[in-house]
Amino acid sequence: MRPDRSEGFDQAEPGGIHAAANVTAQRPAGQVSEESDANFRVFFETIEDMVFVGSPDGRILFSNHAASRKLGFTPEELRAMLLIDLHPAELRREAEEIVGAMLRGERETCPLPLEKKSGGRLLVETRVWLGKWDGKDCLFGLCKDSTDLSRTARLLQESEERFRRMADAAPVLLWESGTDGLCNYFNKPWLDFTGRTLEQESENGWTEGVHPEDFQSCQETYLEAFGAWREFKMEYRLRRADGEYRWLLDHGVPRFTPDGSFLGFIGSCVDITERKQKDEELRRLAERLSLATKAGGVGIWDYDVVKNQLVWDDQMYRLYGITRGQFGGAYEAWTAGLHPEDRARGDLEIQNALRGEKEFDTEFRVLWPSGTIHHIRAMALVQRDAAGQPLHMIGTNWDITGQKRSQEVALQNVGRTEELNRLKARFVSMASHEIRVDCSRQDILTLTVLDSGIGVPEAERKFLFDAFSRASNVGGAPGSGLGLFIAQKCAQAHGGHLSYLPQKNGSLFFLTIPLPSNVD
Repeated sequence: MRPDRSEGFDQAEPGGIHAAANVTAQRPAGQVSEESDANFRVFFETIEDMVFVGSPDGRILFSNHAASRKLGFTPEELRAMLLIDLHPAELRREAEEIVGAMLRGERETCPLPLEKKSGGRLLVETRVWLGKWDGKDCLFGLCKDSTDLSRTARLLQESEERFRRMADAAPVLLWESGTDGLCNYFNKPWLDFTGRTLEQESENGWTEGVHPEDFQSCQETYLEAFGAWREFKMEYRLRRADGEYRWLLDHGVPRFTPDGSFLGFIGSCVDITERKQKDEELRRLAERLSLATKAGGVGIWDYDVVKNQLVWDDQMYRLYGITRGQFGGAYEAWTAGLHPEDRARGDLEIQNALRGEKEFDTEFRVLWPSGTIHHIRAMALVQRDAAGQPLHMIGTNWDITGQKRSQEVALQNVGRTEELNRLKARFVSMASHEIRVDCSRQDILTLTVLDSGIGVPEAERKFLFDAFSRASNVGGAPGSGLGLFIAQKCAQAHGGHLSYLPQKNGSLFFLTIPLPSNVD
């Protein structure tokens, strides 16, 4: 009166049911059978799964308490039923076919639900096997309640649907890949971007849109990260639906189950085309600035006020007559290179600029290690935080030693003709102009320069005398944007001023310079 060995009982503990059989092995057969029946009844009543014992003709001979509790029938009501009656009427024929296949070893479980006394249905997973009950052939059935499993599956499905809805509403391009490295999901923004279907993009189909120049590096980055289960970021161009290639920043991370099993990768992409274009513009601007500063001999420096770190470009070292290795990289390293007579004034002007009391626009002398003295012109802007505290000073230096010497010579040998020729030579070198000199006054020299060129756009006239400023209408004409800037500075160095007056066709410049009283 016991079941044959089967899946449901092969795993019994050594000290359990089989142990009881060993203890009673020497007892009379009838006594052993009765005790075995009792043991199995006790076992069946203690488990949460529903157990049924049926006769060869399908009548229910036994059911445990779990069956009555979950289905709502009393044990007496169940014994009056057939095993097949446990299933809804419309599923009984299918149930008979599945049970037959299970007994033939063609299937392991039956997924059909049982019908409660109330009319409701209970989701179960049923296993059956042949055995003995009260010494007669019987059919054992064990039904495991799968309601919790179905609820879990439903929750997982709902979670998956929520993820899909969120992914399709996200402002980024999302993708997923499986453990084989092949992509199996792309969200709606991705598909809208490429203009292709999920089937077309799946597996390696998405790589068809990668720019040929980026394909190799893109593939290597992905495969290397995938093989190491490591997060990655990469930039590549992907063809948009309109045929334009757009730069994407792709960020992929590995996915794992709670127990650490690898599931694949999930990634997001954002369009960074505008950022790449701005980076390229800045790079070109930096190149032009570098060329302009080299052509004009201008050095650029950046002083971190908070960290007391001073960074120079290569031209700055040349201006101070030292090498990179001779420079300490701090504020004190700069003051150490100044002429002793100019150090206090130079430091004061820096501090005034940091306090916001005065712009840093000055001249000073530097003393080279070789002992030679050079005159430097310096200008800088102060960058401040939201509270107005100084963070950085960014400025320029350029050598005006030649100008200083010219000024000294001019002061010693000043004359109207010599002054005129020098100024005319400077302006004639820029272009072909009509030049007029007004000598009607003995104390002021006025030089007028008129050309019939393309003129200067109105919106850009206020920047005309700024360093590196070039009008937008000059096209590809060569130039550094320093000519008028230097001319204005030279005029100011002589106490004069250079001004601009727009003409219908061309430009008109006025240069006024006070003359020494001893010039006649």
